Amino acid sequence: MADLWSDYTDSVIDGIDNKVGSKYGLSLRDLLTDPGKFSSKQNITVTISNLQEEVNSYIDSLIASMPDQEHAFENSAAKCDSLSKQLSQAVILQARQNKVPVINPASLAKDDSRDETVYISAFDSSTSALIDRLLTHTFYVADYSYKIKSYSVASWLFSGHKNYILNAYLTPNEVLNAETARGELVDLLSTAEDYIKRFGS
Repeated sequence: MADLWSDYTDSVIDGIDNKVGSKYGLSLRDLLTDPGKFSSKQNITVTISNLQEEVNSYIDSLIASMPDQEHAFENSAAKCDSLSKQLSQAVILQARQNKVPVINPASLAKDDSRDETVYISAFDSSTSALIDRLLTHTFYVADYSYKIKSYSVASWLFSGHKNYILNAYLTPNEVLNAETARGELVDLLSTAEDYIKRFGS
């Protein structure tokens, strides 16, 4: 289901559906794939709320089984959070100095074939110089930063004839995958609920 969600999230969906079984009279996978099919199901919004709790319970149990990975994630995420604050502050300040607009888009269609992504693991004078160089060829800068748990992960798009994305580096591990899947599933369930409320009978 790479077109709808990540491969890791796909495996989490399987795990939740296997755990929940027929408890709610539908599968999480079916609901996320075609929410409109369940618009007339009785108490569907309550069911979606219950499934959100199932997602959190499943992810919490998964993370609890990986204490070493959890400790490594917390350390890496704390460093990324500190770096993200430095990076974001520098991008905003230097963009203003260069009179380049900074936006926080609700949504923006991107062409990944035109994007070059750079991951920053430490902030120094070279990072500042890179930001200045990118800004000389940029129409606007878009803030795509996000949070995982309480930790910030900076992500900045420099839009020009070629797009560049500057990201704070967060070390990959299984707990990061699990937390990312949690966020993805919560968003997907919210989207399904909104769709049912808007278009359901």
